[in-house]
Amino acid sequence: MALEKQSAEQSAAASDAARRQAEEAQSRAEDLRRQAEEQRAAADRAKEDAAQQTAALQEQKNAADRAREESARQAAELEAQKNQLSAEKDSLAADRDRVQKDRDALEQRLSGALSGVATTRTTARGIVVSLPGILFATGKSTLKPSAQVALAKMAGVLSVFPDMNLRIEGYTDSTGTDAVNDKLSKSRAASVSSFLQAQGIASSRIVTEGYRSEEDTSELQSP
Repeated sequence: MALEKQSAEQSAAASDAARRQAEEAQSRAEDLRRQAEEQRAAADRAKEDAAQQTAALQEQKNAADRAREESARQAAELEAQKNQLSAEKDSLAADRDRVQKDRDALEQRLSGALSGVATTRTTARGIVVSLPGILFATGKSTLKPSAQVALAKMAGVLSVFPDMNLRIEGYTDSTGTDAVNDKLSKSRAASVSSFLQAQGIASSRIVTEGYRSEEDTSELQSP
């Protein structure tokens, strides 16, 4: 009986030890499973973070590429605008040169044609024509016959140059008051204008002004 009791106790002790070992093994297995799951979750999070960082880097790269493309496009547009402005500037300069040459040539032709009728000189204002001789009697604004002959010849020349405008400046001599001479000089310029208009020169081409001078004369300017 004693041996059987001892054997039973040993068997129970062995069974308890085996159960404890099994429980410990199961606990370790649970710990390992949790650790594995945590490691897997951490790996998944790291993978997601890596994917997000990769996507962010790719977006940054795409944005940088777009910025470079936009910068290149703007640079190309600016260069095209610069080239266009340069071409327009050159074209304007060529047009100015051509216009100036045409104007100079026209002034030379006009000056040459008028030089046979009156005294001419080229100034910054244009061609200035001084009519020869005394055009008016003292204190008068009526053209003398000789002046009419000269102006008629001049009108014939001016009719060939319809694009040339005229500024007629009337002058007086030193006699009379300033008020009288101011009125007289303007009246003399108006007389020359009226005569030229009667010869076919359009009034739209003519402006008049009066001045006081020591000479009794008139001048025509082609602006």
